[in-house]
Amino acid sequence: MTKKKDPFKASFLVVGTARNCSDTLIKDIHIIRKALSFSSSISFFIVESDSSDDTNVKLEKCKKEFPNFLYKSFGNIKTKYPLRTERIAFCRNKYLEEIKSNKNFINIDYVCVVDFDGVNNLLDKKGILSCWQRTDWDVCCACQKGPYYDVFALRQEFLSPNDCWEQRDFLMKQGFSKFRATYNSVYSRMLNYSKFKNWIKVDSAFGGFALYTIDSIKKGIYVGKKNNHKEICEHISLNKSIIDTGGFIYINPFLINNKRTTHSRFASLFGLFKFLIFCILEEKKFFKKFFFNQK
Repeated sequence: MTKKKDPFKASFLVVGTARNCSDTLIKDIHIIRKALSFSSSISFFIVESDSSDDTNVKLEKCKKEFPNFLYKSFGNIKTKYPLRTERIAFCRNKYLEEIKSNKNFINIDYVCVVDFDGVNNLLDKKGILSCWQRTDWDVCCACQKGPYYDVFALRQEFLSPNDCWEQRDFLMKQGFSKFRATYNSVYSRMLNYSKFKNWIKVDSAFGGFALYTIDSIKKGIYVGKKNNHKEICEHISLNKSIIDTGGFIYINPFLINNKRTTHSRFASLFGLFKFLIFCILEEKKFFKKFFFNQK
């Protein structure tokens, strides 16, 4: 854990990946710039790949409009990296390379890792400054004013000790229905952390916005697949490197970036009912196809 620099005197670098986010990109950048307006300087570095919309056009526009705005596009990498998490890890490692080697970032104090798909609509100055209410952190992660959606990236002894989707698949192999397996493994973990009284110490988290000290983010790399070529959340490996070297990662209940996202749309009583109906209809469709479309 490193000594925290006064946020009003600090330099911030905003990094992230971009794919098919032309509808939200510029709005998100305005939100982030406003939320960080207290700082001494703000820089951006965004890595794009595999977009089929005009995300690159918007990135070029941002480069011309905003100071200290850089991006790199790697085109179509899906053929080389077929797994989604593998592609994301590749792009995230590119901004890690820039953080470590680009002379434009030599004086950066904090790195904000951000998603640009509209999940940061409620991010503001007050929420970010709340991170300096205490100093015993290397990473501060956002949460939502509603169900915490990013349980794929979450590792915490009591709240989410394992890969939620691997657990879901295990339960389905044991005979659980898709609805029961998904609820028990995924949606039951989507608690409202903004109502917690204290910061939540975790082994890994993200949530669409995470604030890293510059020293902590340099400690590892992103990995998006296992040796058996299955997808894993790319944040786990980087955060593990921070924990293994004595760092501290928290979810900050006061760092709010959204209320509810599409990922948590089923994490409510009404949402679960809709998900149950979806599962029933999907199962009926499967059985109808299986029994009546046999050749």
